[in-house]
Amino acid sequence: MKKFLKFFNFYYYKTLGTQNVNSNNKTLIFSNSGLSSLKKLIFNSLIDISSFQYCVRMQGIYNDLKSTNDGIHQTSFLMLGNFTKKNNFSNFKKIKKFLFLIKLKLKNLFFAININDYLNIITILIFKINISKIIFTKKNIWKINKNGYCGFCLEIYAKVNKKLLEIWNIVNISFIKNITKINFLKKKIIDTGLGLNRIIYIKKKNNNKINYKLFDIFNSIFLIYNYLINKKNFFFINKLMKKVFIFSYKNNVKMWFFLFYYFKKKKKIYFNFSISKFINFILKKEIFFLKNIKKIIYINKIKNFIFLKNTFGFYIIILYNVFKNNFL
Repeated sequence: MKKFLKFFNFYYYKTLGTQNVNSNNKTLIFSNSGLSSLKKLIFNSLIDISSFQYCVRMQGIYNDLKSTNDGIHQTSFLMLGNFTKKNNFSNFKKIKKFLFLIKLKLKNLFFAININDYLNIITILIFKINISKIIFTKKNIWKINKNGYCGFCLEIYAKVNKKLLEIWNIVNISFIKNITKINFLKKKIIDTGLGLNRIIYIKKKNNNKINYKLFDIFNSIFLIYNYLINKKNFFFINKLMKKVFIFSYKNNVKMWFFLFYYFKKKKKIYFNFSISKFINFILKKEIFFLKNIKKIIYINKIKNFIFLKNTFGFYIIILYNVFKNNFL
């Protein structure tokens, strides 16, 4: 992260730290990108900006919880961004230098581009990118929401375990869309986002998807819990807790074991949080669940099953088996 910020600061980019995770945008609960938290500043400023932003993707366009935490797409992450009003060529030149700095050569990367995005096509051909590394598509159109800012985007991929993993997205925000038509913007912005977690993932030789998923779930809970300003956001924590329990059941991991093992083993955490607060939070939930499960087993009250299912959305059989195998 420091390397990224220092690099762009060398080119006189103004460096901005993370903004509040809770979004001021009416269509979002959490900041889900570097642009969403700095939108007004970026479009009204004449200077180039580089930033890092903690993001949570649990609600809003493209942010379905079902499509995150799959071992690659994360529920929460640290987004490194830079925003400039300069031309494509100048921006891509800096990106090439930074990729070289972190030992990622252009010849080993792949590029996805819209077939009508002539500016980016010309740019990458000028940089002598092998045509076999370019993926032409009718997609690669970025939009901030159903209506609003939009434009063509160039995606940079690295090959990991024979699969392509997106590491950098370069968006030319050139249009604004409303219900009836699309208009050109007078002030165009190049918005680029580099996923720090993706870079860490491809740099590691031995990637353990189970650890990667756990790390994502816990970081998401820490992040929401620490920035909690609205009690309604506990709903999202409950959804993440549901993922923890289902994960435990599917992977045959004992709850108490992996909770404490995880905290002991993983000393480097990317989000600020209080472990003691979170442990207390977990314990309160576990005690609550244990009491209710014991009632179900020993007293056999169906109402308790229904209460747990309706409150937290757990499948009854999974909830029963997780606690039967792990705690009782």
